[in-house]
Amino acid sequence: MGRSKTRLRHVFRTRARKIDHDIRNVFCSNASVGAVSRRQLDGVVVVKKNVGKTEKTVRLLGGLAFVGASMATIAFGESLGAGRQGLIAAAMLLVAAVLLASAGAQTCPANRVLGRDTYDGDRSEDD
Repeated sequence: MGRSKTRLRHVFRTRARKIDHDIRNVFCSNASVGAVSRRQLDGVVVVKKNVGKTEKTVRLLGGLAFVGASMATIAFGESLGAGRQGLIAAAMLLVAAVLLASAGAQTCPANRVLGRDTYDGDRSEDD
């Protein structure tokens, strides 16, 4: 029993190291096409970061502001009518989700299309 457990641990560690190595190769690769750096490994697409610290902060604050505005619309927007009130609140939540997601991922498809890159981190780790 002890020997099979040791063998199983060895196999698991070897496979984990290979997966870790493959992932590091993807994140540290220098393959780029125009403004986009992408590699695909087992269905995972890695996109180059293009949102810097200041832009990330603005996106976070903007996203939180849209969440607050959506809540205020639900709480105080009776004069808009039930259908319009819900539609406006949902649109604000959608904008908030996009801003918060792009801030969290530090990548923005619109920035990529426009060729903007405000990311000022260490490129050797993220390309």
